[in-house]
Amino acid sequence: MLSALFLFLDARLCLAFWIGLGLTASGATLQGLFKNPLADPYILGVSGGASLFGSLAMTFWGNANPLMIPMASMVGACVICLLLFRITSTESILLAGLLVNAFASSLISLVKILLPAEQTQSLLFWLLGAVLPLDSKTLVFVGTAILAGVFFLLLKSHVVELLSRGDHEAQQEGFNPAHERRMIHLGVSLIVGVIISFCGFIGFVGLLVPQIARRILGSNQRILIPVSTLCGALILVSFDLLSRVVHLPMGILTALIGTPIFGFLAYAAHRKNIPSTP
Repeated sequence: MLSALFLFLDARLCLAFWIGLGLTASGATLQGLFKNPLADPYILGVSGGASLFGSLAMTFWGNANPLMIPMASMVGACVICLLLFRITSTESILLAGLLVNAFASSLISLVKILLPAEQTQSLLFWLLGAVLPLDSKTLVFVGTAILAGVFFLLLKSHVVELLSRGDHEAQQEGFNPAHERRMIHLGVSLIVGVIISFCGFIGFVGLLVPQIARRILGSNQRILIPVSTLCGALILVSFDLLSRVVHLPMGILTALIGTPIFGFLAYAAHRKNIPSTP
C-alpha cells in the first residue's frame, strides 16, 4: 500500500522506499543470523563483487548499453556469494567477505586509473550511492527483484529466530541450518546486488536501523525483522527528500548522519559494559 502511494507521488520516492526495505531487511536478518550487531548487508563480499564487475563493464563497454553495468554487477554479486560458500565455512564467511571487499576495492582503484576522466567521474558518482529516476521497465524490474528478496527474508524470519538460539533449536524443528543459511545469504545477495547495480553504495541504513529497533522491540526476529524493515524504508524516503534539498548523493548523507549515530551507540554500549566501581 505504501509502495503504491509513493509510486503515485513520485517514482524516485518509490525506489527509495524499496531500497530501504531491501537494505534494512538484509541487515536485520544478518544481525540475527550471525548474532552480531555489526553484521551489515554489504559485509558478505557481495558489494565488492558487484562494484568490481560493474566497474569492469564500464571500462570495457562504457555506456554502449545502459543495462550492461547493472547486469554485470548482479552477476558479480552472485558469483562472489556462490564462491564464498564453496571455499569458506559459516564461521569464516564474514571475514572472507571483508577480504573480498578489500581486494575488490584495490582493483576498482586500479580501474579508476585506467579509465578516461569522464568515465572515472561517472564511476565515482555511481559508487557514492544515489537514487536516480529510472524508466518504467527498469523500475518494475528493480522493484520486483527487491520485493521478492524482502518477501523471502520475511518468510524466513522464524528460521532466523531459531538459528539465533542455536543450530540445535532449528534441527529440532526440522530445518537444516547449513541449507537455511545458504538460502538466506543468496536472498541477501540478490537484494544487495540489485541495489548496488542501480544505486551504488548506500550505507548505515541496514546497519543502524535494526540496532535501534532491537533496543526498543527486543531480539525476537519474527517481530524485529518486519518492523525494522518498514522503518528503514520510511527513513530512506526521508533521506531521499533531504538529498533533493541539499543536492548531495544519498550515500554521502547516510554516511554523514549514520557515522555519528553509530559512534554514539558504540560508546553507549561500551559504557554499559564497564563494571561499576565500588
